[in-house]
Amino acid sequence: MSLRTLNVYFDYPKEISADLAELAPALAGFFQRSCTRLSTLKLTKIPFSQNALIECLAFSPSLVSLDIGFDSRWDRIGKVILDRLNLNHPTHVLPRLRSLTFRGPINMFVEELVDTLVASRRHIDPKRDGVAMLENLTLESTFPQLVDEDGPLLFHRFVSEGLNIKYGKGWGHKLQGLD
Repeated sequence: MSLRTLNVYFDYPKEISADLAELAPALAGFFQRSCTRLSTLKLTKIPFSQNALIECLAFSPSLVSLDIGFDSRWDRIGKVILDRLNLNHPTHVLPRLRSLTFRGPINMFVEELVDTLVASRRHIDPKRDGVAMLENLTLESTFPQLVDEDGPLLFHRFVSEGLNIKYGKGWGHKLQGLD
């Protein structure tokens, strides 16, 4: 029997956070050996960089649900991860992804990158084998550029196409949906 679901919550005292960078290669090795059939992954308060995360995700091609939250002491959700999750990137990851959740700080000025990522996963060429359409998007961001009173600013057009979107302004806030 293979591992299908993995939830990892990184909880650590501030004073040892510098030592956690060593976790990234160990986690990548674990993914390489064990996670090729993983379908659901939740990583909370990730204590390493986007590049290290991408290295792990590259070993999980069957992943259909990804829930990630970065610890702001290390990194933010930004260009590296958004580019590689975009199906139009030459070395994209997670072709079967149907549900995507971003939690925590998101780099400023990435709204268009998130929009482009969602578009690449909603407008899929039917001839592309082994690629799934994104069905659910959840944003829990501490940056107001991505979310205002009316919801995620750039994503209203995807709702009419059937994308289920939930959003909130940060960790632990009540999530709302777009209609």
